[in-house]
Amino acid sequence: CVEDRPQKIAKTFRGAVMEAPDRRGKQLWLPLVDRATVLVHLGMTGAIRVRGEQGLQLVAHGSVEEHWPPRFEKFWLKLENEVEVAFTDPRRFGRLRLRKDPLHEPPISDLGPDPIVDEIDLSAVSDAMLRRRAPIKSVLLDQKFMAGVGNWIADEACYQAKLNPHRLGVDLEQKEAKSLVKKLRKGADFAQTAISNSEGRNALKGGDLGWRKQGELPSLFANVVPDLKKGGISNPIRSASGFHIIKITNKRGGTSKMVKQTRARHILVQKNEIRSEAEAKTLINKLYKQLNTGEDFAKLAKEYSDDPGSKVSGGDLNWINDGDMVPAFEKTMKASKKDQISKPFKSRFGWHILQVTDYRNKDLGEELQRNQARQLLYSRRFEEELPIWLRQIRTEAYVELKNAL
Repeated sequence: CVEDRPQKIAKTFRGAVMEAPDRRGKQLWLPLVDRATVLVHLGMTGAIRVRGEQGLQLVAHGSVEEHWPPRFEKFWLKLENEVEVAFTDPRRFGRLRLRKDPLHEPPISDLGPDPIVDEIDLSAVSDAMLRRRAPIKSVLLDQKFMAGVGNWIADEACYQAKLNPHRLGVDLEQKEAKSLVKKLRKGADFAQTAISNSEGRNALKGGDLGWRKQGELPSLFANVVPDLKKGGISNPIRSASGFHIIKITNKRGGTSKMVKQTRARHILVQKNEIRSEAEAKTLINKLYKQLNTGEDFAKLAKEYSDDPGSKVSGGDLNWINDGDMVPAFEKTMKASKKDQISKPFKSRFGWHILQVTDYRNKDLGEELQRNQARQLLYSRRFEEELPIWLRQIRTEAYVELKNAL
């Protein structure tokens, strides 16, 4: 039961000054001034006995033994005030260890929160329990999950919570959720069931989430909703905040979205350090005259355009959707016929000449969804995290009721 050599333990204690002992979980430690700290784990049957003091002890019959040192003594300390302390352990499950920094070294650094000395985040504990594929009692006895919980405490906790200790943590609430699904599929009113049972923020609205585009759904719903028909009810869907049941009350629209697109090219002339506004206007008018006499649009764009993004392709802007361009450009483009060269016009970027080269109708349903995906990732994450945060806030809330009379 002594991990370090007994002689080293004895040498550490001999003549040492002990500061205030402390504990975490089932670990006790005795800090010694300018020396290593002694960790004591009592194990299943270990005990700290003080000579002359009546401690707790299970006695099958007869009286508690009074001789000193007591039976099964593992170490025995004699303090300068004549107080004598002994560590006893009949089954040798206890442990003695030496540590320089016990709080930041194993085994104490490996322990989970201590329900006596730490402020416990109940929502975090609940979420962690739901992710464990082990019996509830085994999870409670795991010292990395909750420090200090022993056999009888775990049994009592399960009894008070009316839970079978052999039930898997991951199955908590799942049976209740499946039971609700069965009732709903047999005809129970979804809105009333939500009001009575849901912990969601839309519960009082009957669980109604309103109209949502598929891309706006939380990610855990996104793969379930498309396969549900109108009136369909999903199986329970697990998330970090609990279980969700979805009913499709109606559907409309689809992924198809036809958009009219315009293909155009332009030449942009801007004022700069060596070209004034008047000189820019003179140049754009000169280019306009050249285009009307048959000069190649692409050649002039490559030579004179100040738009670095399009000049290398002869001024081609590719396919343009309504609303993509600044108002002055948009207005001129819509007023221009195919292959017509516009008169010079000014936008906030400078002087332009444009030519519409083609029109088409394009189904942008899937493309629009891809373009929106990045922004929706943030909103989806928000939808998933908000219930967890609200639960945490409710757990930490303190309400003081005062009688006004």
